[in-house]
Amino acid sequence: MMVGLHKRLLLGIAGLTTLSGLLLYSEIKENFKKTENLEIVKEDTAPNYLMGDTDKEYEIEDTLEKRKEFIQNAKKSLEKVVNNEIIEKNLVWEALGLGLDYGKLSPNLKSKNEDPNIGSLIQIVKINPSKYSLELLMKSEKGGNYRTAEQWTKEFNLVGAINAGMFRADYKTSCGYAINGNHVNNSKFTPDYNSVLAFNAVDSSVPPVQIIDLKHQNFDLIKPKYKSFVQNLRMIDLNGKNTWYQSDKIWSIASIGIDKQNNVLFMFSRSPYSVHDFINILKNSPLDIKNAMYCEGGPEATLYLSKNGKIINEFGSYETGFNQNHDNNQSWNIPNVVGIKEK
Repeated sequence: MMVGLHKRLLLGIAGLTTLSGLLLYSEIKENFKKTENLEIVKEDTAPNYLMGDTDKEYEIEDTLEKRKEFIQNAKKSLEKVVNNEIIEKNLVWEALGLGLDYGKLSPNLKSKNEDPNIGSLIQIVKINPSKYSLELLMKSEKGGNYRTAEQWTKEFNLVGAINAGMFRADYKTSCGYAINGNHVNNSKFTPDYNSVLAFNAVDSSVPPVQIIDLKHQNFDLIKPKYKSFVQNLRMIDLNGKNTWYQSDKIWSIASIGIDKQNNVLFMFSRSPYSVHDFINILKNSPLDIKNAMYCEGGPEATLYLSKNGKIINEFGSYETGFNQNHDNNQSWNIPNVVGIKEK
């Protein structure tokens, strides 16, 4: 019976398609061969198959207890390796009200240059779109002075706000397509910006909010169903794939995602990551993320939230080649935000 469990476990490992998965499968299979027909036991030995001790031949007692221990250790090992990355389980949620939660994710993969005051913490606001709506607020439409995310939130009676996306040198025009009802901020699609956040649905035939994947969905068919759109760089495609190559460049990051329950996720890290690593952390976390888009990086990245006495006022600092320090201590003015509005 236990041999059968071992073999089923090995078959499960074989289903992993990444190099790390294949190496892990080979390693556990080889060590399991050493245990199948053993009769002699060293009481002071214990299997430790993923801790670098593969050159030491362990002898494992052919008993129910030892085989259970083997399977438990192998399962723990599998939990640590997915797509060549560490599974992130250090996520804690705090309910701020019905349909609104604040999360703290402490990644196993630390920033290469983490902020000494906050560490490698990633902060998330999870929004149920049946309880809260999203609003696209742009200086080109609203006029007035330049505003921080906090000022946008307070002036327009929002619960919170995050960068709508990167902007051009005129400090008002979005780098990607941006439409809010009848107001046009940018009518042109930007090549390689392969995601569009669509919200303010006109009816219930579509989700209240979705991130349209321009490589996998027909935007022209979906467009009539929504009133607000903002185009950004794609991070996770509709198939769950990380769309960014690895890079030595790191920066603070603000992003928006959708989970598999159609909740909206505002995600922020002050400590800098390569976007590739940041995406893998999100993918391998308990967020159950479906797809995501990049909004902003460096000192401009910002996240603000105020609900039931809880205030989150976060802003970036570090950016390779621009601001390579953690000295920024204030939120920058940003021309366009996606805001959270209680229904």
